[in-house]
Amino acid sequence: MKSLQFKLYRYIFFAAIILSWQLVLHAQTLSINEFMASNSSTISDEDGDFEDWIELYNYGDDPVYLEGWGLSDDFSNPFRWVFPDIAIGPGEYLLVWASGKDRKQGVLHTNFSIDASGEELLLVHPSGNWVDVVNPIAVPTDISYGRKPDGTGDWFYFDEPTPGLPNVTEGFYGILPPPEFSHHGGFYEESFNLILTHSDPEAIIIYTTDGSNPTTANLSGKTYFYKNQYAFYPDSEDGELLVNQFMSNVYSSPIEIVDRTPFEDKLTHKATTVQTPNYFPEEPVFKGTVIGAKAYREGMLPSQTASHTFFISQQGRSRIPLPVVSIAIQENYFFDYEKGIYTPGIDADDWRVSFPDQPFSWPFPGNFHRRGIDYEYFGNMEFIPEDESFSVLNQGLGIRIHGGGTRSFPMKSLRLYARGVYGENTFGYPFFKGSEYDEFKRLILRNGGQDFLTTHWGQGENPQTMFRDAMSQRLVNHLHFDIQLYEPVIVFINGEYWGLHNIRERYDKHYLERVYGLHSDSIDLLTMRNDPIEGDNVHYNQTLDFIEENSLSDDQNYQYILTRIDEKSFMDYQIANIYLRNTDWPGNNIDYWRKRTEQFTPDAPYGHDGRWRWLLYDTDFGFGLVGEPKSYKHNTLEFATAVGLQNWPNPDWSTFMLRSFLENEQFKHKFIIRFADLLNTCFHHQYVLQTIEEMKSTITPAMEEHFQRWSNWENLETWDAKVNVMREFAINRHNYIREHLTDFFELDSKVVINANVSHPYHGHIKVNSIEIHGDTPGVDVNPFPWRGYYFKGVPIELVALPAKGYRFSHWDGDYASNDSILSVNPEGDFSVTAHFVTTGEELLVYYWLLDNQLANDMPLEEIQPHYSIAGGAKIDFISCMPDYPYYEGHQYWRMGSMERRNEPTPLNYRPAGNNDLPYNESAMRAIQIKQPLAFGDNVSSLLLHLPTPDIKDPILRFAVKDEGAAKGLLIDYSTTEEISWQSLRNSNTIPLTDQYQLVELDLSNVEATYDNPHLKVRIRFISDNPWAQNEKRVIFNNITLDGVVCMAYTLKSLAEDNGQIFPSGIMNISCCSRKEFLVVPNANHIIENVWLDGVSILDDVEIIDNFYGTYLFESPYKNHELRASFAYAPWLFGDNNSVVVYPNPASDALFVASENEINLIQLHDLSGRLLYEYDCTCNNHKLNLFNFNTGIYLVRIFTVKEIFTRKVQVLRPAF
Repeated sequence: MKSLQFKLYRYIFFAAIILSWQLVLHAQTLSINEFMASNSSTISDEDGDFEDWIELYNYGDDPVYLEGWGLSDDFSNPFRWVFPDIAIGPGEYLLVWASGKDRKQGVLHTNFSIDASGEELLLVHPSGNWVDVVNPIAVPTDISYGRKPDGTGDWFYFDEPTPGLPNVTEGFYGILPPPEFSHHGGFYEESFNLILTHSDPEAIIIYTTDGSNPTTANLSGKTYFYKNQYAFYPDSEDGELLVNQFMSNVYSSPIEIVDRTPFEDKLTHKATTVQTPNYFPEEPVFKGTVIGAKAYREGMLPSQTASHTFFISQQGRSRIPLPVVSIAIQENYFFDYEKGIYTPGIDADDWRVSFPDQPFSWPFPGNFHRRGIDYEYFGNMEFIPEDESFSVLNQGLGIRIHGGGTRSFPMKSLRLYARGVYGENTFGYPFFKGSEYDEFKRLILRNGGQDFLTTHWGQGENPQTMFRDAMSQRLVNHLHFDIQLYEPVIVFINGEYWGLHNIRERYDKHYLERVYGLHSDSIDLLTMRNDPIEGDNVHYNQTLDFIEENSLSDDQNYQYILTRIDEKSFMDYQIANIYLRNTDWPGNNIDYWRKRTEQFTPDAPYGHDGRWRWLLYDTDFGFGLVGEPKSYKHNTLEFATAVGLQNWPNPDWSTFMLRSFLENEQFKHKFIIRFADLLNTCFHHQYVLQTIEEMKSTITPAMEEHFQRWSNWENLETWDAKVNVMREFAINRHNYIREHLTDFFELDSKVVINANVSHPYHGHIKVNSIEIHGDTPGVDVNPFPWRGYYFKGVPIELVALPAKGYRFSHWDGDYASNDSILSVNPEGDFSVTAHFVTTGEELLVYYWLLDNQLANDMPLEEIQPHYSIAGGAKIDFISCMPDYPYYEGHQYWRMGSMERRNEPTPLNYRPAGNNDLPYNESAMRAIQIKQPLAFGDNVSSLLLHLPTPDIKDPILRFAVKDEGAAKGLLIDYSTTEEISWQSLRNSNTIPLTDQYQLVELDLSNVEATYDNPHLKVRIRFISDNPWAQNEKRVIFNNITLDGVVCMAYTLKSLAEDNGQIFPSGIMNISCCSRKEFLVVPNANHIIENVWLDGVSILDDVEIIDNFYGTYLFESPYKNHELRASFAYAPWLFGDNNSVVVYPNPASDALFVASENEINLIQLHDLSGRLLYEYDCTCNNHKLNLFNFNTGIYLVRIFTVKEIFTRKVQVLRPAF
């Protein structure tokens, strides 16, 4: 979409030209008579598509021959589309589709479409003269803009467009904007008066409080009929038609917004099933107030409806513990006996008339089974995240009922449509945490599917978990097929609490366009056996025919099929459903797709190669929903390969492909290994249990109120019992799957592999298809040594993958090799270790790639690195300006600031830090440090945080140039936690020029910078007048830190009884580490000895105050162990020394040691104010003093025997 500013510039530029050609315009008899810039449902083209259109009208007496005429939406390109040899007779209309399809034979289509937000339209004579011009104007969906009378009249908006016909319907001079609300929809703690206003003083505001569409035609109210009881059995009592009403109001005074919870519910006591409703809440539900408002005025099109929902509660936003979706919809669209789609209604009674002797049967008849655009109703949606009090998205939408048989459940799934006719074309918000997507055409508010409250096998209740499908899909979201994202929300309908729903993605053409960038014209999307949703099934049927006629046991046939079917997608999809025990599959709930291509294109982006891939959805039958008890025993592999069955759930056609693939030995081996890999990772019972608990804990705070709304659960314990079925499935399923694999493929016994690495920092191992590191679902953050279960006689491949700065050395253990790829045909359990060594080569550690992702025209405070192999790096800007940064409009706005600048340079560009991409100037930017560089006594500086864990020989590099602000840079560094700046000899002053130069700060000779978490570099500016404010600047670009990886080792530090070592435990160190240890006896004890790898180093321990000691450990060269022992020596300390506080005075830390167990430690100032408190069960404690000032303090130590008080002096360094 062109920017408004750009359009304005163009309009002004061409205005003079338009005025100069007025005589030409009036000399013609052909005009742009009517056009539509957003066509949702008005008229379709020959393809059935609802495209933009332009109507031309010849209002003269002679035909006009159009060959060579131009039609355009661009002032600068008037012949963007040129007419073919065609004529338009006098008094005739010509409809041209502005579709972008560019067709000149038959029905005409331009090569452009019209921007609904407003752009010019031009009709141009072959001579170049402009015959007609329409200036940019916004036109809403399904509204046209045209002349009345035809050809020469004024321009009007038409809500009844007449493409190809005279403009005789009522025309409107303009479109009113919506009313304005004094308050935004969301949560409030107190009642208030809502004020509605409008910019047009002659407009009247019509409003509603019941979700209905505000209209002047409904000021007296409109009634509708609904029904709450149906004859489920032939002899059951039938209910009567009941009546309800909704109405509009003329706004004349403020509307009182209060907590409506005590008021009687209007919607929750309406039947939504053919069963006798036992789901009506016993008490009124929590309610908000929905206000819809619309502006009207004679001669103008009414505004769109503005709608806001207001929740009043003393708890404010915390009243609802999940995101909120508030739906406003005219209630008869849901509950009217004849047209409502949320109710059984007339369709249920019609079924009863047709089958008078039968009970209602699954999936139970009702209006809720109606499908298609005719049963899509207009509504409004607001979305309030759990961490926001007010809605962040508020827009009109279309609403349908979603699902299959679950439409007959009390609480139904809703399908949400964003269309231009309702307002916005997309839902523009990132609903799903952790997802990159922030625009959606379709969404589902899912009720949990089969995992809702009741079963469909009768009228008995069988409550379930409501997150089973979402949990199942989360387990496999990294596999080679698509899953639907999930976000649990609480839904309100017309302000009334409706319950827990799950926002889910919908698979359709819009999904494939959003995720894979594929237009609907280029996809085949099929469902079930081979039913087209988009495109056709020709390629798929040809694939099936080939498999039927050519056995895949032949590798040549199999390789051909791999050019038509994505092996990984098919395999993972089959494995996932089998593990999940999804028995509403494979003869149901299957969708698959491909990009339409003439042939397989292996080098195309993922999803564009023309092969079939699968989409996972509706796995509710899995994970123990059906088949209790002990559903985890079900042999779903046998089920998915069954032969000869004709009906749901696994007819012969649905198992044919897997059976055929398993005829191939390559696929069979990959299938077994892949299944084993996943059983060891994402299907590992501990990971599955963790996933269940995480998802359960998210919705637990909301469940009690949900239960009360639907009156189907007694308490949380009942619900947790259903969740426990999932837990039992998780604990047991993997063992039974291994049994099923063994039996089905006639495998030998299970084998255990133990894989390890020389050090976790050195690298990791890939076992078959899975990489053993913390980013792989189901693998621990610290995975080594790793254990996996496989099968005897089934070959396994292990690959050693070095970390950056390392290279593979060798394997040892039960198998030895110098090749990084180790192939094993296991005959029994085995153990191997991959060894790595450092390369000794310089390595990129951090890279600040300054590109167009940086905010523009904004003062910046901090920049994170684009590339990093460690954590904690950043650039802070310390401005000389007080209270920086400032808001726009402040007198100091963008003064003394760090900002983005468009000054790219290849100097020091590092492809290794940018996915190995070549330098691309168009995407590169820079940062600028703007004048003033000093304000009063303050100076501006850059502070680079450059931690170097296991890195030595660090070198800082960057490109820099001056643009009149400074003549040089002053650079220093600090290596301590409390900053202490130091300068490098001959390197701290850098002269600047007006051309980029490469600056290099080599710290490789400063050992204190090695393996240092506190390394910082400061850059200041040398200027003759740093206080100047002349819009001058210094430019930085491509900032990097390089270094050499230090060989990593492990150190185990431990203390025997009666003392401690700080730090203690198992820790990672490196050959460039310098680590100080503190050895602390308990009170009345002394250090007896300290050993390093079994050798006494007591002589290297510095004993302080004849009590504790420090030891500096340098240059590790292998895995080490440090151990300390202590001896009882009370005669050395005198009386009252069962508690010791040291050192005294203290600067960085204070240690407390006690012969008896300590329960509580407190630190007070001399006024008695408590400054620090620590509950413990210990004999030693370290108290950091960084947050305390120099002074005298009292330490109180509460032991199991008595309370001690010690006075200590703290001396903090001055800076």
